[in-house]
Amino acid sequence: MSNFWNELESGLQTAVEECEKAGRKAVTKTRRVMRENELRRTLRDKYAELGRLVYDARGQESLDEEEVTSLCISIGAIREALEEMEDAKSAEKKYKICACGRKNDKDAVFCQGCGGRL
Repeated sequence: MSNFWNELESGLQTAVEECEKAGRKAVTKTRRVMRENELRRTLRDKYAELGRLVYDARGQESLDEEEVTSLCISIGAIREALEEMEDAKSAEKKYKICACGRKNDKDAVFCQGCGGRL
C-alpha cells in the first residue's frame, strides 16, 4: 500500500512541476504580448503627434523641424524594438525546448542534450 502512496505523491509532484512550468511560460508570453501592445500604442500615438504637427504647420511658413526629427527618431526606435520582438518570436517557433532547457530543432523527437522525449 505504501508503494501506491509513493507513486501518487510522485505523480502529484510531477503534475505540480508541470503546472508551475506552464504558468511561468504563460506569464512570460503575457508580459511579451503586453510589452508589444504597449509599443504599438506608443507608435500609433507618435504617428498621430507627427501628423498633428504637419497638419498644424500647413499654411504656415514654418514647421518645427527639431520636434519632427525627434518624433522620427522615436518612431524609428519603436519600430526597431517591434522588429526585434518579431524576430525573437520567429526564432522561438523554430525550436522545441526540452524540460532540461536545451533548444532542439522543431522536428526533433528526442532532446540532443539529455536524450529525453520531446
